[in-house]
Amino acid sequence: MGAKLGLKAGWVLGVLGGLYGALRGGKGGKKLEVERVGKLLQDAKRELGVEGVFEEGLWGGDGVWRFEVVSKGSTASTILDDNTRDDMDGGRGGEEVKIGETTGGDEKRDAEGEVTFEEVAAQHPLVKKWVQILETEARWWGVDLRRFEGEDWEAGRIDG
Repeated sequence: MGAKLGLKAGWVLGVLGGLYGALRGGKGGKKLEVERVGKLLQDAKRELGVEGVFEEGLWGGDGVWRFEVVSKGSTASTILDDNTRDDMDGGRGGEEVKIGETTGGDEKRDAEGEVTFEEVAAQHPLVKKWVQILETEARWWGVDLRRFEGEDWEAGRIDG
């Protein structure tokens, strides 16, 4: 889970940092815009740091998320808290529960329509917030974020 969250947070910080660097180093960069994006980067670093991402209110004492997660393989959504978990498992103390009911914490069983760590990380409230902010900034500055992914991008990086 930590690795998936770290990848998402790192991507946001990397792209936002790149945008800030381009604005700061570019000709004709407007000082207020550079400062605004710099402030966004500072805020993102603070919120997407370990303390922010693993804030107590977002996670149960057992390490299971307490925010809504919708599985791509299911129409069920989950928000887990101690009461929900107790209700779902009939008071069995947190035994595994299928996502028809809901789930929390198991890595890959998406073939059965269950939540994966990738889905949990993508739907973490702070990750979602900063991805949306980054997408808005990218649109504003004319950056196509999809340009930096896939086989063509990888081939271009290797070739030069």
